[in-house]
Amino acid sequence: MTYQNEYNSAMFLYDAGQFEQAIPHFNKALASEPACPSSHHILGLCWYFCGRPDLAIDYLERAVDLDPQDHEAHHNLGNVRKDLGLIDKAISSYERALELSPEWGEAHYSLGNMLAYTDRSRAVDEYRLAIKFSPDYFPAYVNLGGCLSSLGDFEEAIKILRAAVTLRPDSSGANQSLGQALVSKGELDEGIKFLRIAIALEESNALAHHCLGLALEKIGSAKESQDELKRARDLGM
Repeated sequence: MTYQNEYNSAMFLYDAGQFEQAIPHFNKALASEPACPSSHHILGLCWYFCGRPDLAIDYLERAVDLDPQDHEAHHNLGNVRKDLGLIDKAISSYERALELSPEWGEAHYSLGNMLAYTDRSRAVDEYRLAIKFSPDYFPAYVNLGGCLSSLGDFEEAIKILRAAVTLRPDSSGANQSLGQALVSKGELDEGIKFLRIAIALEESNALAHHCLGLALEKIGSAKESQDELKRARDLGM
């Protein structure tokens, strides 16, 4: 088969989610056209989606070498580097993606996630930019709320997490984060309400059980508090 036929076959399989089956076709395409950045990029993604970031990284690094202006390749390289624990290099990849596409909400979110390990104040700024450019990007609200809570700004965290719950009222994690922030601010009754909602949505949410147990202890509900803390332990917390 020609390069184009192999590439087309590979892309057909990739688009169908058959990543492992697409790999040999990309390899054959690259044997014919070794300097094709798209083949390196998508082959790297195939390995990534097959759970092998260690094999994906070389292809994605080659892709950005061949086409330094491909913002999506830089972002995907950042994802691979993140999964390999290469935090500083992941940050560099996301920053390069944003130099090329500065209003890309998802990339601001990805950068924020990495900065949360090293510079939470900068992470807050990136999450806010993610929301500015992608106002319905739910994960950015949740992570921004969590980051603000970790910095002790519970009032602002609660505001952001209320917006997250408005976007996704069925999210156990968002309700749990809001409940936790309210409890931390001293608004125990409302915090307990949202922690109960989180558990109703996902009974296996160990952190929600744990936080509810601690909150119930504060209001003197010793028996129920112990039950919730035990349930959290039973769930592996």
